[in-house]
Amino acid sequence: MRKLSLADWASVAQIAGTVAVVISLLLVASSLERNTAAVSGQTADDVYNAMEQINFTVLDSPELLLVTIRGKDDSAGLSQLEREQYKLWVVTHLNIWERMLVRVNEGLIKPETIEGWPEWFEEWARRNLPEEIWDELRWNYPGGDFAARVDAAQNEVRQRVPVRPEP
Repeated sequence: MRKLSLADWASVAQIAGTVAVVISLLLVASSLERNTAAVSGQTADDVYNAMEQINFTVLDSPELLLVTIRGKDDSAGLSQLEREQYKLWVVTHLNIWERMLVRVNEGLIKPETIEGWPEWFEEWARRNLPEEIWDELRWNYPGGDFAARVDAAQNEVRQRVPVRPEP
C-alpha cells in the first residue's frame, strides 16, 4: 500500500471541504425556510390580532357598536360624527386587508398561511362596505390588486341588489 502524497492529501481535503460547504449550504437553506415559515406565521398572527383588537374595541363601546350596525345598513342616515367613525372602522379593516395582500406579494406571508382570509375580507366588504363609503375612501387605495378586489366585491353587491325603477 502506498502512502498518500501531499497532492493526494490536498485532493482529499478539497473534496472534504466541498462536502462541508454543501452541507452547510443545506443547513442554511433549511434554517432560512424555517425562519420564513416563522415570519409568515407571525405576520398572519399579527393580522388576526389586529382584527381581534378592532372587535374588542367595538364591543367595549356600545356607541361604536351601534354606529357599525347602522353604518352598514344605512350609512346615509348617520350623523357627520357617526359617518366619520364608521369610515375609520372601515378603513381599519381595509388597511389590514391591504397590508396582508402586500405581505403575501412580498413573500413575508405564504399564501397557504392565510388560507380563507382573502375570502373572508371580500365577504366583509360585501356586507359592511356601502358603495358610497367606498367611493369616499377609494382614493386611499389607488390602483393595484387590492382596489380591484374591493371593486369586485362592490360589483357583486350591485348585481345582487335589484335596482328599482324611478317612479
